This record gives sequence, C-alpha cells and structure tokens, in this order.
Amino acid sequence: VELGRLLIETDPGAGLAWLEKAAAGGIVSAQRQLGQLLQRGAEGIPADQTRGALWLREAAKQGDASAQSWLGWAYDTGAGVTEDPARALRWYTRAARRDDATAQVNLALLYQHGRGTARREDLARHWFERAAAQGEINALSSLAWLLATAPADGDRDAARALSLARAAVAEQVDAQTLEALAAA
Repeated sequence: VELGRLLIETDPGAGLAWLEKAAAGGIVSAQRQLGQLLQRGAEGIPADQTRGALWLREAAKQGDASAQSWLGWAYDTGAGVTEDPARALRWYTRAARRDDATAQVNLALLYQHGRGTARREDLARHWFERAAAQGEINALSSLAWLLATAPADGDRDAARALSLARAAVAEQVDAQTLEALAAA
C-alpha cells in the first residue's frame, strides 16, 4: 500500500492502478486510501466521488475507522452519495466509538445541530469531550464555545472554556478558535 502512495506522487497512473489492484484484492488499507484519493482527487487523478464512496464503504464495512469517518462525511455532505444525515450519523458513530477524533467532532456537530437525529447537547458535549481529550483542535474550540455559551448556568464553565480556547488558539489561529476565545 505504501508503494501505491509513493507511486501516486511520481507516476499517478501507475500508483492508481497499484492501489486499485490492492483494493480489489481485499486489502482494507488500500480500499480506504483509494476511496480517499478518489473523493478528493490529486494531480493527474481526477476526483470520482461516487467510486470513492464505494471503496470507502468496502473498507468501512470491514471496520476501518478512518474509512467509516470518511464515509460518514460523504453522507453528511453528499460527496458521491445522496446526502443522508441519518446515515452519516451511523457511520460517524461507528468510527467515533473506535476513537477517530474527526468522526467524534462530526458526530458532535450532528447532535448539536439536530441533523439526522434529535438535537442533543449532552451527546454533542460528550463527543466533543472525547475528541478534545485527543487534542483535536476543532473539538477544543467547539467545546470551549459550548462551555462558554451554555444557556443553563450549571452547564457553563468559564474557566475551562478559556483554558480550552487558549489551547486551541495555541495550536491554530483561525476564525473558529478566535471566536471560541472571544466567547470564553
């Protein structure tokens, strides 16, 4: 699989052919990498999100957490599949339970906004907490925002919100982290 990734950089056609052969042979990491590559495309390799989603699904069905997260994103955004927040929720949940921090953040966002499920601030916070514990920047800033702006006094924690927001800004300065810092 590493050979396929290296070939993509020097000879995209040969690298793609190698990844396709490995994926067709049932190598889960090749299925995931091929799915990811086709979802986003690369120099010399046009995106084909429909095929990408099919390969991601193959790897996801075999328990690959990263593929499950990417497939959740595909359903969340309609990338190569029909947009379906409820399916996104299911795939994100599978990946989140396997400690995929990106899936945990995306799952938290679905719960926070009630997409594909009922709005559940408690579950949003739970998944932001899990991802923040892994140092995921979006989780740090989102959790800081939740703690700083919670409508119920008992759910607010200004000191922790400020600490999380500072940690997020220390890693990455962007609109999201600065907004979290300002709210805290």
